[in-house]
Amino acid sequence: MVQVDVPAAFAMGQLYAFIARNSLRREASLLGNRFITLNNWYVTLILAPVGLFLLVGWPGWETMYRWPWAESVQFHPLTALFYVLFLAAMVVLGNAGFIMAHRFYLRNRDRTAKRWLIISILISLAAFLIDIRAPFSIGTIDEYRRGESVKVTRLLAEAQTPIGAPEGTTLAEARAFYISWFFIMLYWLTGSILMGVKFYWDDKFKQHQKPRITIEGYT
Repeated sequence: MVQVDVPAAFAMGQLYAFIARNSLRREASLLGNRFITLNNWYVTLILAPVGLFLLVGWPGWETMYRWPWAESVQFHPLTALFYVLFLAAMVVLGNAGFIMAHRFYLRNRDRTAKRWLIISILISLAAFLIDIRAPFSIGTIDEYRRGESVKVTRLLAEAQTPIGAPEGTTLAEARAFYISWFFIMLYWLTGSILMGVKFYWDDKFKQHQKPRITIEGYT
């Protein structure tokens, strides 16, 4: 959900910086640094695409059924721009969180870095309080506001009849959403864990390796 994803991107950048904090203390500049490169790979190939996938496919759900205009993209350039800016914001904030944390670790301000990380995580979780029911319903914004969206509790039903209007969201479509959600979240979770392991490995082991110097083809 957009309201959750945006602060979560900021938190994820800080989290990876926390994992690699021992190495980052010795890096005065992140230009060409392998950790900022890894963080960029993560936000551009894993985090941001997951949010965009859900926004494109189910804009009502992804916006917590708050912004009806988000459901109309075709022939609406400002809405299309919103989609682009959302993707860009995820990438920028993911890197901003990492860079900010790096500055703290460079100055040995570990407590400040941890406070910012905790606050960012809490803000991400608190965003669910905007509408705690929204994640458990699927449909259009109009259906949700009329109380006619498909609830999770109905997904075990066998009926395939539309909910609300004749062309409303069916139970089959709702199941398709949650199946898609499961696999895209599995992709995000797997990628996040593997990237975290990569950060940890490089921080603990590769920082001690001496660079190999090559002169005229000889090592």
